[in-house]
Amino acid sequence: MDFPKKLNPLIFLIIVCFVEWSIKSRDIDSIIAVSGWSPIDWVSHLNNPQNYSNDFPSGISLYDKSAFMKIYPFLNNVLGISTETSIYFVLLLEIFFLAFSGFYFFKALIPKSSLIAGCIFSLMVISSSARNMDLSNFGAPIFAGLFYNFADGFRLLAIALFLDRKFLLFGLSQAISIIIHPIMGIMSLVFLFGIFTIKRKVLDLNSLFKSFVPLIIIVFIWIFFTFKDSNIGSGQINPDTWVEMVQLFSVHLFPLTLKPISYVLSFISLLILAFYYLPKIDIVDNDRKGILFALYLMVFIAILGMLITLFLPIPFLVKMQLPRISALVINVSLAIVIVGLIKEVENKNYLCGSLELAILLASFFINPGFRF
Repeated sequence: MDFPKKLNPLIFLIIVCFVEWSIKSRDIDSIIAVSGWSPIDWVSHLNNPQNYSNDFPSGISLYDKSAFMKIYPFLNNVLGISTETSIYFVLLLEIFFLAFSGFYFFKALIPKSSLIAGCIFSLMVISSSARNMDLSNFGAPIFAGLFYNFADGFRLLAIALFLDRKFLLFGLSQAISIIIHPIMGIMSLVFLFGIFTIKRKVLDLNSLFKSFVPLIIIVFIWIFFTFKDSNIGSGQINPDTWVEMVQLFSVHLFPLTLKPISYVLSFISLLILAFYYLPKIDIVDNDRKGILFALYLMVFIAILGMLITLFLPIPFLVKMQLPRISALVINVSLAIVIVGLIKEVENKNYLCGSLELAILLASFFINPGFRF
């Protein structure tokens, strides 16, 4: 008798994902027209390189370093499905995949949470408004048929599988995330390293180390054949020129260039609430110390990355995009805060809950100025 009731939130989540897709798919033509970094542009670069030979080098040339992006030339050149058509189906897939990866991550991190809480978290994971506060100023998630959300989803799956002690599947999911987007994938290992540092005595280290065998093999093969001829610094551009151009045109690589305040305040507000609620909720294995240390470690790396852009703007270090690890901090913090706020309502602490919700939302009402 309870099964239909338990199913209702998931049905609602599915419906919302379709609604989100219908909204995003309406905007995709405009994004493609003005961005210059869509899958359509990339496939056109691959098929007609002579048309772009005199272009200023751009990041779109690195799309072939992502395993996921290989799907577009395969569909276009082998199956005859145009990128203009396939991008809509990829957009649908990335919304659903990110939402349900987020749901599994949430239930693994906070096993005693309700189904409704998991669905709320999933909706926030796919919401640009909820996650648009990362310190890289990237504005995640961006739904444009690209690889970012798949790398994000697979790293959330990897963390969830690690927490569930499914180490072999963890290794596979982690490897897939890395070959889709190396930097984003490796960042989830930072979070897991924080947990491992605290919990290493109670983990099955033999099974854990075995999970790294497929991870290392897959990643090594991919990097060897994909990156052996690549330059991940400034390439043929003078480093000083590269820094000047990127500061002007790529806000997320130099997030402090335009000094946006709102997203920093939003991030700090969320982090404060996460630290406040962490001791009050039922976390996986009651491992609050591990989660706390992992959060501290990731925040330190994010701040270090921002300082690098100010005081040591070497192209290689800037392209590491260390501040983007804050997106993972946001995911973990949102999960904690959602459960904490729901607990306030269940305990009828409406005043405290309202004040804490106001703290979380207040910074969103400050106009941040230009955001990419």
